[in-house]
Amino acid sequence: MSISMSLVVFCWAIGVVSACPAIPPTNNQYDMVPWIRDLRSNSSACQAEPWNWGTTDKVEETNSIGQGCIINWTNGEYYDGQVMPFPSEGNCWAYLNTAHPPEDYLACLPGYKANCPPQASCDLTCSLSEASEASEASPMASLSIFAYGMAAISLLAMLFG
Repeated sequence: MSISMSLVVFCWAIGVVSACPAIPPTNNQYDMVPWIRDLRSNSSACQAEPWNWGTTDKVEETNSIGQGCIINWTNGEYYDGQVMPFPSEGNCWAYLNTAHPPEDYLACLPGYKANCPPQASCDLTCSLSEASEASEASPMASLSIFAYGMAAISLLAMLFG
């Protein structure tokens, strides 16, 4: 964690900075849904200084599906968005964009259920049929699952150091 982020976390802990839970609580990707709900319940704090988190999606062309992306904020380790497999929709989804159910940030990733660890509850369903159809219809589905699993691992490494 950078010195500036450490200072922000310290200031948040003593009450000087608003309570935006900008740093995910764990390195388990399957705990992201409660964290996104927590972010949204504190959205006014997350949109205020020093966080300035975005609320609208954008197009991201550099990161892989499942990795973090910058809407408005990053500290180089954590981001305010996630790359999703929907280029026509604006594939960098803002965590604070309430147009996307928190569950979709996991359930819409190809290979989500196939890569689910045994201790996790992986019964989420993507609300967008495009994602489930694409992952099921692809003749390269097993290769895609591996690639997205690797992208998810990269995301976890970026998000949780």
